[in-house]
Amino acid sequence: MTETLTRLYAIFTHAQTSWLIKLLLFLLLAYIISPIDIIPDFIPVIGLVDEIILVPVLLGVIYKLVPNHIKQEVTSREIDSQTRQKLVITGISISFCCWMVMVFIVWYVVSVI
Repeated sequence: MTETLTRLYAIFTHAQTSWLIKLLLFLLLAYIISPIDIIPDFIPVIGLVDEIILVPVLLGVIYKLVPNHIKQEVTSREIDSQTRQKLVITGISISFCCWMVMVFIVWYVVSVI
């Protein structure tokens, strides 16, 4: 999974990647992070189906849209450990910030009521 994510990051940052692929990757990331789902997660079992099925399918579709020369260049280019560590820290930071925003919103709504 880590290799796939770093490869998708490399595709996203590649200069020749089209804006459509970048937009689709951004929207998929926003969907994964967002608490709003097609099927709410509080519904047992069925609530997680959209993440289990939809996300891998969309990742596959996006990956197929990437031209072969970009895939080959990204695959041949090794991402060093420092860049990989920056990606992990960035992902953790984004997740933490999203959770803090949600906590603040809930706190604000509860304090107003």
